[in-house]
Amino acid sequence: MLCSTAEDLFAFARSFAGKLDKDDLVLLYGSLGAGKTLFVKGLCSGLGIDADAVSSPTFTLMHTYAGQDNIISHFDLYRLSDVEEFFLIGGEEVLGRQICLIEWPQLIEEILPAHYISVRIDILTDSSRQVRIVRQPGGEVIS
Repeated sequence: MLCSTAEDLFAFARSFAGKLDKDDLVLLYGSLGAGKTLFVKGLCSGLGIDADAVSSPTFTLMHTYAGQDNIISHFDLYRLSDVEEFFLIGGEEVLGRQICLIEWPQLIEEILPAHYISVRIDILTDSSRQVRIVRQPGGEVIS
């Protein structure tokens, strides 16, 4: 999916939220500034959470948001020192129990379950992004 503006990326994520199950794991890949947190804001908005209440948990590693019918855990693992730190913050306790959104998941891939949704956001220009969403296992392209 080509998103020409930040507003397009937000709207796309907001509409995609309706395809999530209550226990989905969503792994967000992309370089710094690609729009991973903006995508999370859109997803949360689509799940009934005020997007203004959503921020990157860069320093706290995890935020939890209460939606209309869901609890959402949002992780930003950019500053994670090792997998053990993920365990210390209780990360593995919420996997598979609620919607989990993980930015920089490559830092803990060895402990993640086989079932997840991969969101890859690539920067094309200052304002446009290419988004590819794939459900694993199986590699079903969602977008």
